[in-house]
Amino acid sequence: MTKGENSDWWRGCAIYQIYPRSFQDTDGDGIGDLEGATRRLAHAAALGVDAVWLSPFFKSPMADMGYDVSDYTAVDPMFGTLADFDALVAEAHRLGLKVMIDLVLSHTADSHPWFVESRSDRNNPKAGWYVWADAKADGTPPNNWLSVFGGSAWQWDTRRQQYYLHNFLAEQPDLNFHDRDVQDALLDATRFWLERGADGFRLDTINFYFHSQGLEDNPALPPEQRNDQTAPSVNPYNYQDHVYDKSRPENLVFLERFRALLDEYPAAAAVGEVGDSQRGLEVVAAYTAGGKRVHMCYAFDFLAPEKISAARVRAVLEEFGKAAADGWSCWAFSNHDVVRHATRWAAGEANPTAYLKVVSALLMSLRFHGKGSYKYDNVRVGVNSRLDTIQAAVLIEKLKVYAEEIEKRQAIVRADKSLGLEWRVVESLPIHESVKIGEGDLDLRGFWNQVDERGRNLFVNLETFDFSGKLSKVESLKKVSDYLRNW
Repeated sequence: MTKGENSDWWRGCAIYQIYPRSFQDTDGDGIGDLEGATRRLAHAAALGVDAVWLSPFFKSPMADMGYDVSDYTAVDPMFGTLADFDALVAEAHRLGLKVMIDLVLSHTADSHPWFVESRSDRNNPKAGWYVWADAKADGTPPNNWLSVFGGSAWQWDTRRQQYYLHNFLAEQPDLNFHDRDVQDALLDATRFWLERGADGFRLDTINFYFHSQGLEDNPALPPEQRNDQTAPSVNPYNYQDHVYDKSRPENLVFLERFRALLDEYPAAAAVGEVGDSQRGLEVVAAYTAGGKRVHMCYAFDFLAPEKISAARVRAVLEEFGKAAADGWSCWAFSNHDVVRHATRWAAGEANPTAYLKVVSALLMSLRFHGKGSYKYDNVRVGVNSRLDTIQAAVLIEKLKVYAEEIEKRQAIVRADKSLGLEWRVVESLPIHESVKIGEGDLDLRGFWNQVDERGRNLFVNLETFDFSGKLSKVESLKKVSDYLRNW
């Protein structure tokens, strides 16, 4: 990133996410790497996207597939080196692509040196860098907070004879953002990547940064208000109203510090992931309004198992219009946290391909009903939009009428989902295994053995640029959306 670039590049842009681990292997170990991602950047550029978003590639024990970071400024050896990252940035910029990387700031791995020191005793310099609390008199955790991944959010540590907070896995202790030194260290890590050429960030679990220092019990949530947007329906996490363990107002001040850092690099941008099933859109509004925190956020409104419908789309957009008239939201249908929508929603359809065309067109059309950008790829397909209320039912009818013309033009993005493929096994399979680009073949080894022939036919053939599968160029989809907007 260089000074003088357009600081508004993220408005209306298409962002393609790359999950490095399964994207392209170049050294024969069966694990994707940064060099492989670099080799395939031409694929993203050919689709017409404006930026690539890299899932975590930092040093990690991989308890949560890289979302447990043990060194914020190092590349995990399985993915390559810092030189490989530099080469990726250089190639992306040569192709006219921006590079956004996934920052996991709310927690670290339990093997991170900060946590190793913090847990050693109660008096070391980093003793307060994580959320520690004494047990109740009977030895039980300090309150009723629960983990998104199940069970208590508190883990007993025998060294300090205290509990530590983990909103996710026990191997992912939460950092204490109330400590200014923690904030400074994380901002230093952010600056490190900006200096190396990163153009922006996706901020994982952005509303989990702060907790209430009073450690109050979360109140119970009435059954009629529960949903499975953030956690599976069988998880009692959904039984609480999470007013004390996340989405705290203290976060706004830190996000202003974060934005001030980004503003030193005028072309840098950030998108935050908001996980709050009760007030997600309100949080998006608070985090994105006024241009002084993050640029855009996305919530989980369309990530639940509930099948999309005209009524659902209209209800969400109307709610967003009321809660965040000046906010910028990202409407995601799929990501690595949920079963892909090609399975969740289309599996029971008589013609899944036709159904997905309509859904994909709807997704793109949201972006053109207001100002915004959208996330487009095989794992995360979403739209960042500032929207006025739309008549979703009418829009869907327009899409159905237009379907035949769409088919003839091959103009709809067909999200390249592998049918029947376990979502946790393969995060990213955008290119057919037979495709060759320069040196090296796409080599996913055992991963591909789990994809049946029908699934394989959904991927792009780059040698012929045949988009008759489920992918199509972004420019074509923009034309469709323009058509719908002007209908």
